Formats: sequence, structure tokens, C-alpha cells
Amino acid sequence: ALPAAGFLPLRAWLGAGRARLLLYALLPLLWALMLAHTLPTGMGEGGRLLPVSLAPLVPAAAALPAWSADPHVVAFCQSLCTGVGVVGTAVLLRRLLLPDLWRWLALCALAAGLGLAGRVLVAA
Repeated sequence: ALPAAGFLPLRAWLGAGRARLLLYALLPLLWALMLAHTLPTGMGEGGRLLPVSLAPLVPAAAALPAWSADPHVVAFCQSLCTGVGVVGTAVLLRRLLLPDLWRWLALCALAAGLGLAGRVLVAA
């Protein structure tokens, strides 16, 4: 209910039709944040596929090659993914919504703020 309440002033500012397009334009940011949320699991444990899956069958499965990404690399990839989502949102905002430069810049700043807040939440 809280995100919907935060969306109401934007609906009044943009109009009902453009507000729905704003939600559509925010999809790349949402997808990027969802991917950034799952990156630590994929990059931390994805390289251990051979030892884990063959452990019941092969007694020496622990000696099979495995890798795990450094936490700094994972954090960089999360930030990069979030940045790509913000840029995708800015492109969609420009294409779908706003010929007006100032509204577009204001909504891009809002998307950047949402991306930053989402990145902080993903890191926690």
C-alpha cells in the first residue's frame, strides 16, 4: 500500500494515462533490481555445480573444479546491473512519456533515486 500511496502524487502530476506509462517505463529498473538481488547466489554458488551435483555419485567429487566470485566482484556486478536498469528506464521514459525536457529530467532523477535506494536494499 505504501508504494501505491507514493504513486498518487505522480498520477496527479502526469495524468492517469501517462502515469500508467510511467509504471511501464519503470520495468527495466525493476527487472535489474530483481537480477541484482539474485546475483550473489548465482555468482557465489553457481561455480560449484560439478562438486555438488556429482558428490553422491563420485567419491572424489570435492576435487573437481569449482569457483566462487569475490564479494567485491558481486557488488560491482550488482551496481552495474542497477545502472543499466536506470538507463533503460530513462530511455523508455524519453520514448514513451515525455516530450517535455523538464518532466523527463525530473522523472529520470526519480528513477535514479529509486535505483540507488533499491541498490542499497539489495546490498543489505
